[in-house]
Amino acid sequence: MAESGDRIRIGFNEAEDFLLAHVPEFREEYESLFPPDMRDGVTYTVFGAFAGWVSKRLAAEARSVDVVRRIFQTIETLANSDDPRTENLVAVGFLERLQGESPEVIELSRTHYGPRTSLLDHEVTDYWETFDRNRPVLDAIRRLDRDLMATGVRFAVHYELTDLGADETASRKRTSSSPSAVPSPSPSPSWRVSWKVSLKSRETDLRVEVVVTGVSQDLILGELAFVLQNRIAVELGSRWPSCPRHPHSLEPGMVDGRATWRCSIDQAIATPIGRIGSLK
Repeated sequence: MAESGDRIRIGFNEAEDFLLAHVPEFREEYESLFPPDMRDGVTYTVFGAFAGWVSKRLAAEARSVDVVRRIFQTIETLANSDDPRTENLVAVGFLERLQGESPEVIELSRTHYGPRTSLLDHEVTDYWETFDRNRPVLDAIRRLDRDLMATGVRFAVHYELTDLGADETASRKRTSSSPSAVPSPSPSPSWRVSWKVSLKSRETDLRVEVVVTGVSQDLILGELAFVLQNRIAVELGSRWPSCPRHPHSLEPGMVDGRATWRCSIDQAIATPIGRIGSLK
């Protein structure tokens, strides 16, 4: 195998054979899980199964030090492939799966990682930490997108999300109140959301940019809905989303802790934001 750090060519389609050739101890498990007629297009699944098998070997490390060392040398070699698909296979197929094991297994694994494997492991960790941190606003955007699609307003949408972090949130709170105001000791996270909505009714795109703050998905959802609704009213001169029974738009608000579209006249006309298609 190549020395750690060397960039070599192990193509994605060669990765399974390379793995089995250098870690033959895995072959019995491989053949039991993947019969010959079930081996097409399962490379990511194979590497996930390998990660589970590795976690069990780590528990018996005292009896198989040489095998464990060879396992991670093989992974390091694959991680150094100059085929980005092979590198991604190591990150997504193997390392993401291994990060689902116990903390003890994860920490023990990391003592065996080579430089490139360690780098990919950090990238996987950062990705999921960022995803979890951004989940409330990502879910809010998806719900509003469903409502846009259900009401026939758009045919394409693009958005960019910038995590502003707690520091900029505190700074924004300070400047929006008074120069002497003291920021909260535990400020809420903040994001800048930039939307570009391609509308069916005109050629130019509708653009929306807003900073939202909070940890509650429903509060974020209500804030985004309010801004988007007003932009549509200003740019298109139309009511969105329309009340099914009255000549006005539904209003975003909180009902029993949930972000909701509701009629200002008849409280029975209401639906959670993101489910406008179910409202009759």
